[in-house]
Amino acid sequence: MARAIVRCSLDKDKGSEVTNQIRKTLEQAGFKAIGTASYEASDLKQNDLTQALRGVLEILESAVGQTSSSLDHLWIYVDQGD
Repeated sequence: MARAIVRCSLDKDKGSEVTNQIRKTLEQAGFKAIGTASYEASDLKQNDLTQALRGVLEILESAVGQTSSSLDHLWIYVDQGD
């Protein structure tokens, strides 16, 4: 099992469209909001973590050129948890 923290900040994310897609993807994977654009999950299977992170990256990739938003930063922390 893994613990993960994800923080993603976007510039010019009109109506928080991309941010909301990322939030939904992470929440569906079991992440909980812990602050502004920050999410944590403490009991993830490796496959579920991989799928969630892949989903976030796919959202960011599709946003390039299709929206006015641009990535300010993406922080990902993963450890084995408790």
